[in-house]
Amino acid sequence: MSKISRHPVLNVLVGFVLMFMGIDEFLQETLPDYKGFFEVHHAVILIGLTMALKGLIEMGERLEFALAEYEAKTAAQNDQNKA
Repeated sequence: MSKISRHPVLNVLVGFVLMFMGIDEFLQETLPDYKGFFEVHHAVILIGLTMALKGLIEMGERLEFALAEYEAKTAAQNDQNKA
């Protein structure tokens, strides 16, 4: 999952989708007869989803690192106590 959320293609796709949403919103505001496809809430949902995904993956990686350090520390203490 981390490979997907950090992949540059995802960032490019999200960027292009947000750009097209912005252009669509701009056309809705400037051209009275233009009926747009996107609404602003779609962009907010997209940004929120990608940010939450990246945040959850980072939290999981940090927790995994902290647990590995804790296990190494307790193993070293157990080895010292046995000696």
